[in-house]
Amino acid sequence: MPSQAMPAVVTMIGALHGLTSERANVPNRRALQPARHQSDAAVETCKCTITAEKLGHLSRPKLATAGRTPTRYLFLVGYPFTGTTALHELLGLSKNVSTLCPELGREECHINSPAKEGWAQIGWKYHYTIPEQWSQDTQFDWARLDSFYHKHWNLKRPLLLESTPTEIAHVNKLHARFSRHGKVRFIVLAHSLCAHNAETKGSPLKTNACPDKAMQGDPNCWARRASTIMEIKKRYGDDALVVRYEDMCLHWDSVLDALDTWEPELHLRKAFESSLLDETIRLATTGHVHSHQTIPEYCAEHKIPRWTAGQELPLPAKPDASNAMHEVNEQGLKDLRYDAIDACVSS
Repeated sequence: MPSQAMPAVVTMIGALHGLTSERANVPNRRALQPARHQSDAAVETCKCTITAEKLGHLSRPKLATAGRTPTRYLFLVGYPFTGTTALHELLGLSKNVSTLCPELGREECHINSPAKEGWAQIGWKYHYTIPEQWSQDTQFDWARLDSFYHKHWNLKRPLLLESTPTEIAHVNKLHARFSRHGKVRFIVLAHSLCAHNAETKGSPLKTNACPDKAMQGDPNCWARRASTIMEIKKRYGDDALVVRYEDMCLHWDSVLDALDTWEPELHLRKAFESSLLDETIRLATTGHVHSHQTIPEYCAEHKIPRWTAGQELPLPAKPDASNAMHEVNEQGLKDLRYDAIDACVSS
């Protein structure tokens, strides 16, 4: 779609690129900066940065073919801090999409709360411990979940959307259950180690936290997550679209086009343009304080400056060559096209 069709977004994207333009002509440096000691914590660190140039262009998905089986279910899945809340809100703007939020209270989808999550509404988020929620060995009543979701969706809308972070660990169970009723597709969100560190404000104790394994500071965490994401993509092919969190900030226009290309019934660009004109449905981002900012506005103010300034990560930030997960980690970087990002490495 021609970029001039959306001047507000183009202006914002231009601002985002402007924040990184000063680095555009800087030669790519080694990912690992000289390790140093933080005197206050005595932790060896290295530095990572994220720019649009390093991310590269967004891969365009295949155009949905005419005559294909229409999509009925969209499951938006992703690990914590990958943008599931923000993207769920965007998808919920489409007139063809029903979320699990009450039709007369759709503002509940636009805040940073568990209200949007199916597992919160059914009670599983509070009944099961965090390790139980992420474990594939936990015996969940999928038939009950199926019935519950269908009672809360507006079944008159063609696309039924759900987003609970822990569902990324159970996509095969979801597909097996809901594909009985119609076509199931997945939007899978990913992020780099550097972006995650920015989200946790550089805290060494939170860096690379792995809540799905009830661990913190585990250098194998990102590798396991990347492997899971690519397994989903490999298993479901064109029915799984991987969206990088960083692209939502640095290539917003392209993300809208990619989603509309992959699932034409979404009409997201039209929905987003309408939200810019109507202050009552301004797209929220990640919290109450910023609930009247669009995703590009939020990124330009809060994310891009952090990413371009650089993030300090405690070592080891990822598996080194002696770690059995090293190759898995490197393959994840390649598959998700994060290999140009200055992610820290162990020394």
